[in-house]
Amino acid sequence: MRLPFYNPIIVLLAGLLSAALTGNATGPNGTRDLTRDGPVSDGIFPGTNRMEAVFVELGDYLGTGLLQKSKQELERAISDLDKMVEAAPQDAMVRHRRGVHHLVLQQWGDALPDFDAILRLNPDDGLAYFARGVLHFERGEFQQSASDLGEALRILPKDTLARSQQAHVTLRSLRGGAYLRLGEYERAIADFAEAIGLSPGEARLYCDRGTAYDRKGATEEAMKDYEATLRIEPTNLVALHNRGRIHYERGQLESAVRDYTKALEVEPKDFISYLNRAGAFIDLGDLGKAVADLNEAIRLDSRSESALENRGYAHTLQRDPDKAIRDSTEVLRINPTNSHAYFNRGRLLHLEKGQPETAIKDFTKAIELEPSQAHFYFGRAMAWSARGEAAKSINDYRQTLRLSPDHASAANDLAWLLATSPESSL
Repeated sequence: MRLPFYNPIIVLLAGLLSAALTGNATGPNGTRDLTRDGPVSDGIFPGTNRMEAVFVELGDYLGTGLLQKSKQELERAISDLDKMVEAAPQDAMVRHRRGVHHLVLQQWGDALPDFDAILRLNPDDGLAYFARGVLHFERGEFQQSASDLGEALRILPKDTLARSQQAHVTLRSLRGGAYLRLGEYERAIADFAEAIGLSPGEARLYCDRGTAYDRKGATEEAMKDYEATLRIEPTNLVALHNRGRIHYERGQLESAVRDYTKALEVEPKDFISYLNRAGAFIDLGDLGKAVADLNEAIRLDSRSESALENRGYAHTLQRDPDKAIRDSTEVLRINPTNSHAYFNRGRLLHLEKGQPETAIKDFTKAIELEPSQAHFYFGRAMAWSARGEAAKSINDYRQTLRLSPDHASAANDLAWLLATSPESSL
């Protein structure tokens, strides 16, 4: 059984070596002869001639079908390489080989010590920085990833990067991705812009830069990049999702629906598009379509609290409190700490079902879970008032106003109670 995994970064690491090193020393079978004296021209990695030749051989080795090997073959090779590393711990090429095998198997934690060791042996090994930057990225260690990828960009000669443009694009875009996840949006945008300049036909680069602009709050620039993404790749789901969301935030509901509909044509099981299109349908007043989309979203993810909550809201707007209450109850079965589900059910029990006493229990639970929400106290204040417990209602209205001084309904209801209730002096 072959591995269903072909990491383009690994392919690029090999391609970078092939493009960067142009020595012609070969053995009798066309492989590199590591014993031959003489320089390997234009090596990316400063150091001894042998070290440069090792990297050439490694590039050839990677190009002979490593990515086509089965998991069992790779694991057997790692076992052999373990013995070789134990016998020659200073041999950088052996460590490179083992590290790359672990990379192909996505064994990030096992690969990392080899590239750490290589960089202790040769701090100017650009490939090792590249590989370790990829490892840190996959492990979610984005600060270390950005640092290592920056070192690779610093060490690798510009003519090497020029001859291996895709490797340069990958370095820039991967570091941009690390900066994006660190919230360093200006740096991310700069790296993505550099990558776009090198490879202007790659949709993903515009989409990534658009995401950085988006998170920075620069939605005009983000929209331009999402548009550019979709001109190159009309089926890009991320761009369709994000453009649809911006249309929704701008009140351009029909445009949002079109983007989410297109996304669903691309991927009929796209949970996000069903969920978000339902939100647009709710705001358009098309509650039947909203419920249909939310039914599909829940079919795809029966434990989605947001889909259940939104469907409950749509049922409320349809004047179907029983279904709305069932959705809130299901949310609480999934997550008993969801304060908003308690509030929503309490409001329905009070206002739609005429059960203020039961509603008070839900409002109280919501307040226990999240005591900083003014509308939780407001809901309970109305329920207390419906039961004729003015003093408790007054206290909750006052708490509402402490948390939200501009809450006009709470202020009006409190003023009326204070003026009419004999308990107002309490």
